[in-house]
Amino acid sequence: DLDKTIKENRFNANLTASFGLNQNAYELPDAYKDPLSQQIVILGITIPLMDWGNSKGKKQMAMKNREVVYIEAQQQLNDFKQDLLLKVMDFNLQSKLVQSAQKAGELANESYKLTKNRFLLGNVDVLKITTIIKTRQQAEEKYINSVYNYWKKYYEIQQITLYDFINKQDLSVAFDQLIDD
Repeated sequence: DLDKTIKENRFNANLTASFGLNQNAYELPDAYKDPLSQQIVILGITIPLMDWGNSKGKKQMAMKNREVVYIEAQQQLNDFKQDLLLKVMDFNLQSKLVQSAQKAGELANESYKLTKNRFLLGNVDVLKITTIIKTRQQAEEKYINSVYNYWKKYYEIQQITLYDFINKQDLSVAFDQLIDD
């Protein structure tokens, strides 16, 4: 828009020409049959001498609009970087959650084995073994959910960055190759 405004502010002249034939009749079709020999030609030229600062104002407005667009683009870039940083931090936290859920699952499994042996010996009642089984299942579910969330976060980051961290390659290049094939 700024470039367009600057180009529009250069010297500008308009040349106009009109040509007409004259005839009159009582009915419309007859008016176009035999035009009279009276022909009219009009030539005109329009040259702006002064615009009272209008072009300068348009140029300044276009410059301000360009600045606004630039600031909005910078803000979007900053928002993108911040969103990516938060996703990476969340991904790193998710890795620790997977390790924690894995340890909790291992402890629940050991607890189940011990309680099962005690149950077989008759030292633990059915309620206790049922509770331990339920605890072990919950630990397994938490582990599975944490692994799911880990990979979900990984692929969200991969989608945002368009980079495959496992194969260490730019995904936009791979996408371009798919289109070419």
